[in-house]
Amino acid sequence: MSSIDARRCIAIGLGLCAAALNAAPGFAASGIERRVFALGDWHLNISKDRFSGDVRCRLHARNGRSLYVADAVGIRFGRRADVMGATLKIDGGQPVRYRDLLPELARLRVAIDGRDMDRPTGGVVWIPSSLLESAKRVAISPRPGAHPRYFSLRGFVALRESARALGCAPEGRFVR
Repeated sequence: MSSIDARRCIAIGLGLCAAALNAAPGFAASGIERRVFALGDWHLNISKDRFSGDVRCRLHARNGRSLYVADAVGIRFGRRADVMGATLKIDGGQPVRYRDLLPELARLRVAIDGRDMDRPTGGVVWIPSSLLESAKRVAISPRPGAHPRYFSLRGFVALRESARALGCAPEGRFVR
């Protein structure tokens, strides 16, 4: 133990010193192993608890507005946004009303859990990932008459498949 570490031990207190310096045998400096990957416009964070082996994965867009959970991609418009009237187009295809996706999202058990009854999705437009398998971008108009916003899916499918190969299967390991 160096003199700097010894001074830190005095400041921390002797009872916490052994744990702080990893002096006790059998304890890791960090109980969580973290790995970060990026591909296209998406990032993947994998956290593995070294003790229990529990794996949690977070797949999200670089800008933080899009995220993946089991079987769905959510695109955030802000907590106060009312997106129940939203319309979306995948790669410039036919318009799809968000309300028409709700039965499929319910079948997939996607947690649509806004706190406000007037905005039940919390400002998030959820899209079943099966619709996005070959998509490059999604355009969403959050309400009738609003200008559409564009969201990139470049790298999403490949990174999701890599995540599954790296231990993020079953799908329940993906968290918000």
